[in-house]
Amino acid sequence: MKRHFLLLAFSVQAAPFSQEPAMIFTDTLKEKAWVTFSAFDYYSSNTFNNTYVDKWLFGGEITSEIKNRTADKLKVNNTLGAEFENGLSHYSPMINPFKVQRLGLMFSFSDNHFASINIPSDLYRTVMYGNSAYVGDTMDFSFGNFQYQHYQKIGLGLFDEKTMSSISLSYIAGSKSAHFLLGDSWMTTNENVDTVTVKFQGSGFATERFFPYWAFLGSGFSIDFDYNFLLKNKLGNRQVVNLRVRNLGAIFWNRSSNLFAVDSINYYSGFDVKDLLSQDSTAFQDLKILDTLGFQRGKGFKAEWLPVELSLQKCGDQGSAQNVQLILGFKAILSADYFPYLYAGAYYKPKQFMSFSSRLSYGGFGGFKWGIDANFWIKKKGYIGFGTFDVIGLVSKKMGYGRGLSFSCSFNL
Repeated sequence: MKRHFLLLAFSVQAAPFSQEPAMIFTDTLKEKAWVTFSAFDYYSSNTFNNTYVDKWLFGGEITSEIKNRTADKLKVNNTLGAEFENGLSHYSPMINPFKVQRLGLMFSFSDNHFASINIPSDLYRTVMYGNSAYVGDTMDFSFGNFQYQHYQKIGLGLFDEKTMSSISLSYIAGSKSAHFLLGDSWMTTNENVDTVTVKFQGSGFATERFFPYWAFLGSGFSIDFDYNFLLKNKLGNRQVVNLRVRNLGAIFWNRSSNLFAVDSINYYSGFDVKDLLSQDSTAFQDLKILDTLGFQRGKGFKAEWLPVELSLQKCGDQGSAQNVQLILGFKAILSADYFPYLYAGAYYKPKQFMSFSSRLSYGGFGGFKWGIDANFWIKKKGYIGFGTFDVIGLVSKKMGYGRGLSFSCSFNL
């Protein structure tokens, strides 16, 4: 099931202005409407390589070699994150709001997943190896974090036909969510190996259920803002700088949401931590493990911010007289586990109907990445583009620390 979901997410994609940084600017001023299909799907980590992650996604044995290799790469913050954004937009230049000729009307729909995880090094070691090797030590679990959101956006907005700047307001239909955050949390095994002391401090919530795919368990709003600055350099060549703010809004989950809180110290004796973590599936389904660890549970209303995104980038310009152009930029997501994503590279336009780009990047949920893109224009009928921000991740399990694909297309109606 997980394999089918990932294949579907990587295949339903498209748009001239991709969700991913490194967008392309093209002249518009079209008389007829057009539609774009867009997607940007990836997961990335700064610690966990594809060999390790694949075992969790697709099943299989996590061998001692895999565990040990991962343990050798543990850092202060061990992050794993993902964005799956797939949608379509319809642009109508014939409809001029406020009777302004260069303003058009746009409608959009997208299906969105966002996941953000931070696993403290000691928490990884405890889960993978148990506590028997850490007698007399205190294992620090503080600032562990898990967040997942799934929602749909239905947007209506205005766009400028000349600059392709836009602003839109979206209704958010929340499908499912979970968010758990640990504060001052730790575990100590005494030297006699007969008592384990565990302190957990934190909070969290989860929607009442995680099915069906579109569950509609909450509602919210979002504002998206996209502005293109059209500048000129000393040689008179046009330079395009894009400023984008996305997901400025919130979701309000219904009153049947599961709320959790914990601030307690518990003492256990007579078992290894792996015994606690190896309870039967029924116990996990009934969340009995949370009772064992001192969590308090309740039901109630929950408001949650969307993952707000901010990006600023110098874009490739297909209409420029320069065949080789510098591209660079950054992207930030207001998430505790997301480091500012920075990239720089080159945009090459050998013909008016094609272009290629390559870039090096650092940040986000991972480290250094190398990305490539290819773009093609089909006369005046449309556009198609595809690429990845992580070439190594696509071809290697051991050296790759994530996978990502983007595919975009646009058709004139």
